[in-house]
Amino acid sequence: SSGINAEYGDDGNDYTLHLWNPDETSESRGIVVVVTSGNETGLICSDGLGRDEANAMCRHFGYKYGLVIDAYKGFSAIKKKNLADYPYFATDIKCEEDSSGDIYTECTYSEYQYTSVPCEDRQQLALECGQEAFSVTPSLTIKTNARDRTRFKCEVDAVRYGVEFDVKSNFEAMLLTRSEEGSYHLVENLLRFRKGKFFGKVDNSDLPNRCFLCLAGIPDTSFYTFAINGDDCDYSMDYNTIATELLELD
Repeated sequence: SSGINAEYGDDGNDYTLHLWNPDETSESRGIVVVVTSGNETGLICSDGLGRDEANAMCRHFGYKYGLVIDAYKGFSAIKKKNLADYPYFATDIKCEEDSSGDIYTECTYSEYQYTSVPCEDRQQLALECGQEAFSVTPSLTIKTNARDRTRFKCEVDAVRYGVEFDVKSNFEAMLLTRSEEGSYHLVENLLRFRKGKFFGKVDNSDLPNRCFLCLAGIPDTSFYTFAINGDDCDYSMDYNTIATELLELD
C-alpha cells in the first residue's frame, strides 16, 4: 500500500508518532510519520539526526536501540512519488543522551514551515529499531609488492539482527598508520564504500611504518570500531582507545 495509514492518538499532546512500514513486513522498522491533533499527516527531516535521536524515537516505540536507514532503499513498496507527496512536519530534532523515550519532554524540534534551511526529497526519516545494539565489523588486508607499494583493502560488514545493511549510505571509515612515537598518519579518509569495501595503494616511503588501522563507524556519532594489521604493530597497546580519541578530536 502506498498510502500512510496512521491516525492521531488522543493522548493530550499536539502530535503522535507512528512507525509506518510500507511493505507491512515488520513492526520494528519503518518511516517515521507525524499525525497532529488536527489529523494532518507529515514526515520528519533526518538532517543532523544522530544516534541519540534515533535511540530516543525507537524507545518511544518500545525498543532499546535505533538506526537511521534510507527510506527509499529500505522498502520495496516505496516509489519516489509516494514520499515526495507528503510534507515535512519537523526538522532539527535534538534529544537528550540516554533518553528514556519520552520524546515530548526529552526532545526538541523545529516546525518545518518556520525553518529557513530546506529539506530535500530522500531526507525523510526512517528507522530500524530493536532490542540489541548495532554492530560494525571491519577487516583489513595488507599486502606489499616488489615495488614497495602497500596495497590495502578495508571491508566493513554492518549487521543487526542478522540483517546486512547498505554500508554505502550508513558508514564512514578512516585508514591510518601509527608511528613508534604514537602519532597517527591519515592514509585515506573513506567516506564512501564500494559494496562495503575500499581498495587503495600507497608508497611505503610516505608512511611512518607499516601498522595500519581501519576505523569504521556511523556518521554523526562517536561509535567506532577498528581492525588492525601490519608487521610494525604493537598488539599489546590499546589502539581502540587511542583511535577513538583521535576521531573525536578530528
